[in-house]
Amino acid sequence: DKKQMWQERLDAEEKLRISEERFRILFELAADGILRISADGKIIDINHSGMQLTGCNKSEVLKMNIADFFEKEELEKKPIRYDLLRKGQAIKIERTLARKDGSTCIVEMHSKMMPDTTIQSIVRDITQRKKVEKELRESEERLKNVIQSLPVGVVIHSNEKILFANPAAYKIMEVPLTQSLSEYSVFDFIHPDYKKIALQ
Repeated sequence: DKKQMWQERLDAEEKLRISEERFRILFELAADGILRISADGKIIDINHSGMQLTGCNKSEVLKMNIADFFEKEELEKKPIRYDLLRKGQAIKIERTLARKDGSTCIVEMHSKMMPDTTIQSIVRDITQRKKVEKELRESEERLKNVIQSLPVGVVIHSNEKILFANPAAYKIMEVPLTQSLSEYSVFDFIHPDYKKIALQ
């Protein structure tokens, strides 16, 4: 009857309200920036972390296009792939984001078009991670340079297979530097009388 139909409608509306409220709480509490973007790039919504990341307040952001956060050169190198998003693809990309105060940060963006054609983009600041990765690469490069210049042979091997040898090791083993040692076992260079000791 009409009363039952009315009650079912009220129940459905209440469930929808609760679901939307839960989404809004998660949206605002998320540690990463979350943006909702129209199909043509206009920003529809942004959470608290997104505002902190960009340095803009909500009223400022809602007047902007997502492209406004990236320099022209950045967009030329990494255009926003609306074509792929429209095909339903999820896109993960690293970009340099320009903040309101003129500073920049490196972000990782995960974007996907929703059934209503809006785009949801999760934006994570990875500036510190990229800095650590760069420092690690530089440290490894310095270590490699030191090892390469050592007057003593250095060999790195695993399960008997040689993974690396410095020039001094090549000289000791009388192997040309142009030849790869990956085809050898480390025991190819150890006298049989000493194999047992080497294994120990």
